[in-house]
Amino acid sequence: MLAFITALALSPPAEPAPAAREGRHSVELSYFGYQLTRPGGLLGYSWRAVESRRRRHALVLGADVGGFVWRHNSVGLLALPRVGWRGRHRSGLQGEANFHLGYQHTFLPSANYEVVGGVAMKAANSGYPGMLFGGTIGIGWFFPRVGLTPFARVGAYGQFPVFDQLLARLSLSVGIEVRI
Repeated sequence: MLAFITALALSPPAEPAPAAREGRHSVELSYFGYQLTRPGGLLGYSWRAVESRRRRHALVLGADVGGFVWRHNSVGLLALPRVGWRGRHRSGLQGEANFHLGYQHTFLPSANYEVVGGVAMKAANSGYPGMLFGGTIGIGWFFPRVGLTPFARVGAYGQFPVFDQLLARLSLSVGIEVRI
């Protein structure tokens, strides 16, 4: 017993565990599949505006900017502010739900024409503005020592106006969040 106590007393001190990176701000980079299969990308910022005492739940404010390419149809740019909730189990499993209200500008890859006085004439390609609104749900896994969260999100949006109509759009986003 004395040998055990002596060995314990003479052993070097254990190194402290690395501090967890649990900042309230983060940046996100992700693949953005518009209509699930149209390739694009998003760059986002999130701020955990209100957190629970143990940091397991948070009201999150953020925004994403990015774009997509719909081959032979259009190219789109978008800005999507969001408000949402994130919850995390102590194991690192994370779930989230977000509401988005944003702007999309779509450009056609070909020449535009308009009819003036019964004659078809080339028109400027200034694109088509539209409003996007909808929600996403996601799942991820938080690694506290490095402050990374790989995630996947699916969403449904309404886009208005598209020829004076409301269109339903689907999205798939897969990426990584980095706490700063």
